[in-house]
Amino acid sequence: MHTFWGTVDGDQLRLDPEEIPHALKVLRLQPGDALHVLDGSGTRFTGVVRRAHKKEVIAEVQETLRLWCRFGSFACSHRTHQKCGPNAFLSGESRRDGDS
Repeated sequence: MHTFWGTVDGDQLRLDPEEIPHALKVLRLQPGDALHVLDGSGTRFTGVVRRAHKKEVIAEVQETLRLWCRFGSFACSHRTHQKCGPNAFLSGESRRDGDS
């Protein structure tokens, strides 16, 4: 499953604009495909693509997972910590849609 940077709004995931060309032209994501989205604050969302358009890729949240960085006990991302990125995370607590 591919991992991208993006944002979450309720139960919708939106890929960052910089991610869209790679997602659509190289990986050829289509509605129904599964993906992971990192929000830059230490949370990884698993989702299913609902809309794939050259200006936006929107997915429906299926699962939420709080991630912890290998380089500390805090959540971080490449946006806030130079050593962290999509492969620098260890999994933490998982919350499936509907759990609290």
